[in-house]
Amino acid sequence: MRNKYSLYEHRVINGLLKANPQHASASAVRNLLRRNIELVVDPTRLENDLWPCVWAMASALARQFFGIVHINCGLKSALSAPVPLPQNCVFSRPSSVETICIGVGTTAPGCSLIADARGNRIAFGRLITESREPANPISCFAIAGYVAFAALAQAVEIPPFRDSFSVAELALPYGTNSAPIDGLTLIGLGQLGQAYLSLLYFLHRDLEKPALFLIDKDQFEPPNRYTQILLSGDDWRDKRKAEYIKAWAKSAGFPCEANTVTINWGWRIPVDAPGIALLGLDSLDVRRMCASAGFDWLIEAGVGTSLAKPRVTWHSFPPDATVARRLFDVPERTEEAVENARYVVALKKSPGNCGWVSFKNIKATAPSLGLVAAAYAFSELLLARKNSFMLSTGSAYLWSPLLPCLRNPGNASVN
Repeated sequence: MRNKYSLYEHRVINGLLKANPQHASASAVRNLLRRNIELVVDPTRLENDLWPCVWAMASALARQFFGIVHINCGLKSALSAPVPLPQNCVFSRPSSVETICIGVGTTAPGCSLIADARGNRIAFGRLITESREPANPISCFAIAGYVAFAALAQAVEIPPFRDSFSVAELALPYGTNSAPIDGLTLIGLGQLGQAYLSLLYFLHRDLEKPALFLIDKDQFEPPNRYTQILLSGDDWRDKRKAEYIKAWAKSAGFPCEANTVTINWGWRIPVDAPGIALLGLDSLDVRRMCASAGFDWLIEAGVGTSLAKPRVTWHSFPPDATVARRLFDVPERTEEAVENARYVVALKKSPGNCGWVSFKNIKATAPSLGLVAAAYAFSELLLARKNSFMLSTGSAYLWSPLLPCLRNPGNASVN
């Protein structure tokens, strides 16, 4: 594995170039992201309330921006968390007012972005004053992702998308007081898989940890640092994802097994793996393969490649090949860049056009999308376990926030 990579391979920068071809170069986009961020948090709402939101939001912002993320919450260090925050996160007030200021559970002066969560409800631009219920980790991750993307859009001036349909508040569909999860098989341990596990950590922080079976075929690459939120420090370099994340899971108290395996047609669920599968995959084909592998039920999420219209999707579905073909028959697409953009001309001058080919084939994303996708996937997981298992599909856009999500419960149920 090479240790160096070109700036256009940074998946956030890549996505912003594709979202707005008027940017002159990858370096110009990086300069726009040299912004400091301040999270102003109500200090009375951290423990057993908004801390998962603060950790997740800071984790995403620190990977999307090249400046310092100041966490102004009355703490001098982090509370319990899946991994330490990145080095560009500090518990302090900024010395300059030249920051993007975000109020979390508070409307502090100077904050251009305001966010709140109570129970299964999330709000943008206002506080939720009608309830005193602590935020659930699922709603914490959802609003953390929406706001972290809003900060990115504000910094690089991504035009609002369907802004007239935005609302001030959304309710996630999982309800509250859901039973703890007893076991999961996770397939795919990249951006989505790590968002799932981080959320699971907070959901079971004070409960018995569920048994996990982790599956991934790949090893980590340098650009993963900026999209995958369980990568802290540099000890993940050159490591197989399954073994590295297994070690993390065991250190966090989860009973865990892992396989490094390539899933093909005919692959079957390992004998000791839990029957509920949570998928975080890039490939539609592998989703279909998993549907025929013998699981009891499957839940998956996906993130789009457009940062101009950042979309996440999710499905809760039975192990049925016909259903999987119907759900995952859309050809996979990569966002195309405008042919005459200045950076395109430069990339096409690379030997053999290899720079341009590489740039086009990178699936652009931002870690904030993974947080929102994980929240909606876990909503479906808790609903499936609380009620009878029922086919459902959904999608949501992160920008403009908060656009109402589209959720379609199916009529095929499994009791």
